[in-house]
Amino acid sequence: MGRKREWMRFVLAAALGAFAAIAFDAGSTYRKHSERSAAGGAPPHGERTAAAKLERAELPLLSPTSTATSTPTDATSPRGRVELQLQQVNGKLATVQREKAQLQGEKRELEAQLHALKDEAAERDGYKYDLSQDDWKKLAAEGRVRYRMPCLMPLETGWKMPQQELDQLGLSPEDGESLAQALQRSNHRVWDTLRPLCMKIVSNAEVVDLLGATSCQHLIEKVANRSDPSAVLDARRQVAEVHAGLRPPPAAGQPQHPVFESLMTFSSEAKRFEADLAESFGPEEAKRIWQSMSCAATRD
Repeated sequence: MGRKREWMRFVLAAALGAFAAIAFDAGSTYRKHSERSAAGGAPPHGERTAAAKLERAELPLLSPTSTATSTPTDATSPRGRVELQLQQVNGKLATVQREKAQLQGEKRELEAQLHALKDEAAERDGYKYDLSQDDWKKLAAEGRVRYRMPCLMPLETGWKMPQQELDQLGLSPEDGESLAQALQRSNHRVWDTLRPLCMKIVSNAEVVDLLGATSCQHLIEKVANRSDPSAVLDARRQVAEVHAGLRPPPAAGQPQHPVFESLMTFSSEAKRFEADLAESFGPEEAKRIWQSMSCAATRD
């Protein structure tokens, strides 16, 4: 055993000595190569080979991989869990932002569609009661009457267009006064026709005045339907035929069916009211104001 250990020490010492000699020789060669390179000369082939070997041997020691690098945070640590949660929140936030942008685009598109539909509806409704003769011919065939007229207010009530509506129509308070006066004249025209017809049914002036034009018109039709429904249908048809140009208007003072008289009055009042407004505002402005007024009564 003693000899064996001594033999091993000898071999190890010899190996270390050889390695030191090789290292010293390579280092000397590398220094010579460096000095000659600085002087502009090229080293001999053997020296170049030794220097290249040394450079290759030392390159791993100089490479970036040998430097310390940051290690990823442990996902099980408190910091790792928070970072993971933050990443998840950021991901969800990015998804929500994309969905928000998409929804905002859809919202703008739907709002544009709704606005267009409202404009179409407003345009359609604005002219729905501005009927042509062909429209009246169709209504006559069905025994129907359609109209839009100024709202019927108690004659003793002073109606005024709300300031908000005046602002929307671009009208001044003085224009509002002109409108109120025109509406009052319209109510008087209607009532001058309806009151005598209602008096024939009720025979009590105080009760008739309490009923007013709207209730009297309903009462006239209801009583007439009880008496002769076919006559009421014929009266409606005649009203539509007059507006369609198929029948001449009755002569002044010529007796007519009470339903014909009441419906003829109601269905003609819009044009009379518009003509009254035209005296103060002109034809085009009068049409615009009348079609935009909220104080109106309709029948389809």
